[in-house]
Amino acid sequence: MVTFPEPGDSFYTFKNISVDEYIRDTPVEILLKRKVSRVEFVPKDTLPEDIGTIRIIADGIYNTLNMYTGITELSTVPFDKTYQLSKAAESTSPKQSHGFFTFVPQADQNKINQVNLNTYNDMNEIIRLREIHQIPIYENQITRYTTTLYHPAISDGDFQIDLEIDEDWEEDIENEITD
Repeated sequence: MVTFPEPGDSFYTFKNISVDEYIRDTPVEILLKRKVSRVEFVPKDTLPEDIGTIRIIADGIYNTLNMYTGITELSTVPFDKTYQLSKAAESTSPKQSHGFFTFVPQADQNKINQVNLNTYNDMNEIIRLREIHQIPIYENQITRYTTTLYHPAISDGDFQIDLEIDEDWEEDIENEITD
């Protein structure tokens, strides 16, 4: 078992290779497969001047992989990361996305139970709180939520989720949360 403090974009394969003096100059093809899912949050709104950080708290991500079998260990660890936000960075790209990677266990366990998104202003006051439940995760796929992240909620409590496929990965799940 190999445990990662915070999984990144990770690839895996297991292959026995026999090497002897007669084939040492023969190339061996090894195909690596992506072993993680990425959960992303993309803002629909623009970054105000006074927003300083966004904090992502997941109740548990999968961070342990059996290197012999490629199977993800079922235990999880909490994920808690704060990202500094930059108005300059937002102007250089369409939208800053915030997210994390996780290994993916067997099919009946392939979800993150809960993620909290907290946005803070420069004085460390909470501007926006989001709570998302039952986030699906699949190997080699991005689950992307598009939502208002930086402005206070003006909502009746309902939200809508839209899904979209990103062709760069095998398949993505796009979600939009409205106020």
